[in-house]
Amino acid sequence: MTRLRQIGAFLRVDLIVFVRFWHVSLFMVGMTTFYFLMLTRFAPVSMQSDVTLVFIILAVLSVALLHFGQRVSLERSEQWSPFVRTLPVPTWAKLAARLLLVLMVGALAAVLIMVAGAVRFGVVYDLRSVVTGIIAVPLAAAVFAPISACIGGWASPNGISPLTTTAFLTVTWSSGVWTAGRLPGSLAPVEFLLPVQAIQGAASAAASAQWAQALPDFAVAVVWALPAYLLALRLNTVSEAV
Repeated sequence: MTRLRQIGAFLRVDLIVFVRFWHVSLFMVGMTTFYFLMLTRFAPVSMQSDVTLVFIILAVLSVALLHFGQRVSLERSEQWSPFVRTLPVPTWAKLAARLLLVLMVGALAAVLIMVAGAVRFGVVYDLRSVVTGIIAVPLAAAVFAPISACIGGWASPNGISPLTTTAFLTVTWSSGVWTAGRLPGSLAPVEFLLPVQAIQGAASAAASAQWAQALPDFAVAVVWALPAYLLALRLNTVSEAV
């Protein structure tokens, strides 16, 4: 119960920051929806449902880069950061609270993208599509949150914005949304190792209860997430002067 109260306390702080800086929060939520509206129109009609799922995953990435990347980096330069590090709260509890915020905001962004797809492109979502999106949001958060936390725990506040922007654009390009929903040809040999494709494949297979088919993609997701999580614990535990 103590850990749950600690997680709840940190989550309330994160929610206050999210609301206080609502203009930045809305920008991060709306940015991926804007890209979705601009780029999905170039994809074939038969692929628009798949592209919608990819953008749901990218929306979670953008939220994770903001809250685990930029915020963590900026907080390291604030005077209260050394004090927070001395509190009798494990680092994983702080990360768990912020992960819950990413899940909440990522789910909101996913709903906006699906609504935009239905209104703008006439995308029809059956039960399987909805379940796939529901699975994709927490899976994407589990993969991208620790990676973003590593970026935030390592990068300086002065360089964090261009770094997170470059990371987002790189992952976006590798997902194929810049090329009408098709993977860039140069990445074809390593497609099975790319995080967005792994999350997409795992969520789709799990929604259809095809567990054997989902296992390889889940394994790739774990390979991306677990080392990043262990490194994020290290980076966010060790006290450092910025």
